[in-house]
Amino acid sequence: MAPHSATRVDRIEQAQTQARLPSAVVATFQGNAQAFQSSLATMPYLIAAALITVYIVLGILYESYIHPLTILSTIPSAGVGALLMLWIFNYRSTLMG
Repeated sequence: MAPHSATRVDRIEQAQTQARLPSAVVATFQGNAQAFQSSLATMPYLIAAALITVYIVLGILYESYIHPLTILSTIPSAGVGALLMLWIFNYRSTLMG
């Protein structure tokens, strides 16, 4: 799908609600749009699983319960710094290049 597929899906859903279709008409997405929506639905679980996995690996490496938390607590500020640098140097943050 194109980089702006989320906005396109939103536009299609908005047009569908504005069309005031009868209740007997059911509209669903197929193909890439359906795969995109299902991947967005499972994304929070994947992120949580990744964080838990990283915590376990760091816990094993450092043999501590606290040190992995201090390391993982730097992720939000690192993300903000990375996005700030992308913004300053006028880079687009897309998945497709």
